[in-house]
Parts: sequence; structure tokens; C-alpha cells
Amino acid sequence: MGKDLIMNWKYFYATEKGTSHIANDTPRQDNCSVVTFKVSGTRYLISVVADGAGSASKSQISSKYICYFFIKRMAKWLKKNNISDFKKEVAFAWIELLHKIFDKAVKDCHAESRREFASTFLFCVLSDKGNLFMQIGDGVIGVEKDNEFDCVFKPQNGEYINTTHFITEDNFKKHLMLEKNKDEISKVAIFTDGIETIALDMQNMKPHAPFFAPFFKVLSKFKNNGKCKALCKNLSEFLNSERVNKMTNDDKTLVLISTNK
Repeated sequence: MGKDLIMNWKYFYATEKGTSHIANDTPRQDNCSVVTFKVSGTRYLISVVADGAGSASKSQISSKYICYFFIKRMAKWLKKNNISDFKKEVAFAWIELLHKIFDKAVKDCHAESRREFASTFLFCVLSDKGNLFMQIGDGVIGVEKDNEFDCVFKPQNGEYINTTHFITEDNFKKHLMLEKNKDEISKVAIFTDGIETIALDMQNMKPHAPFFAPFFKVLSKFKNNGKCKALCKNLSEFLNSERVNKMTNDDKTLVLISTNK
């Protein structure tokens, strides 16, 4: 893996309320976060995206907390460990701790059960030491390597139509997908199911390259590393546009990351 290729990243993202939530005066249940930091000379990028279940009354809280929780856990873990040593058992322990936190929140928030905090989970770590991806539920982590865009995992569907799996489920171990690699990844796109109709090639189950090309073209013009704040604003406007809202009434989250060559 080329160190100069992977060490510097630039990115932008947005998460916006769906028209159905606006009409029903309900909170946005999508959340996302991206951070970069260095440990012993190695630069890491971590991104977490969480889509709270529409039927879960506290998922706007849980999706935000999930982003915070996993970034803090991973950042702390990387200070003492190598990314290549990460195993599912580490993730299992973190999710079990998350369940305990939500179980306590059930009492504090007067909720019926942990189910009220249900959310999907999309997670990636990028570095010159290797990459790590995890997912429970629908949504997509798309990566481009060797000029080919593909999904790291296929979106998970539940037992019934329009259902999926959530990180809050007791049987989460069955549904947690994890991949580690040392690929030279040039671009990453992470998005929730709210924009799958326009961002995912359903026939081939791959990110729809023509949809993403204009975003990455604009991003390529930015020379500085890190968050491109102006593009975050533009992306928010796009996700709230009539064109997008005609295709979906759900919450919409999109994270776009590129190497800064």
C-alpha cells in the first residue's frame, strides 16, 4: 500500500431530513460523522453512518450516539493496537457494551425496550496500515480501487420486504459483517438507504458510478486535506432538492471521501 496515497484524505458529507419526516413533524433519524487523526505517525480516517429505524421512537438519539461511541472506541483502541489485529470479538464486546448503555437509557427515557433505539450501522477506517469495514443492516459502503466502484458488503434485507437488521438486536453477531484489507482505495462513498434509488445500481448491486462522478470531480479540485466545508453545504442543498425528494421521502445521508494526491 502506498503511504503517500493513503495518508491524506479530503471529504465532505451531509445528512438531511426526509420529506415524510417533515410532513409528520418527526425528527431526522440519520446521523453521520467523519474524523481524522494521527497515532505514532500514522494518519487514520474514521467514518460512521447510522440510520435509525422509522418505527423506533428514540432512534434519532441512538443514531447520533452510535456515531460518537464507535469513533471514540476505535480512536482509543488504535492508540494501543494495530488495525490488522482487529477481530470480530472486539466489535462484539463494543456492541454488547452499547446494548447495556441503551438498556439503561430505556429506563431513563421511559422507553418500552431497546428496540426503541434501533439503528443500522456503517463503519470504515482508512489508513496506510490497512482498512477496516463493518456493517449491520442496509445502506452501502462503496469503494473505488483499480478504477472500479463496488460495495464492500451487499445491503442486508430482513425477513420481510422493506425490513433490515439493526445493531440493537440480540442476535447482532449473526448479522455483523466485517472486512479488513490493505487495498489502495482511492474513493469511498457511504450512504443510507434513503438514496439507494438514485445512488445504487440495483441490477448489478454496485454504486451507480455516473451519480458519484460529479461529486468526486468537484472534490478533486480541492487541494487541502480534511473536511471541505463549502461542499458540505452544497451537498445539503442537493439532498434537499426537488429532484432528490421526488425519488425518496426518507432521511438522506451521503459521505464522500477521496485521497488527496
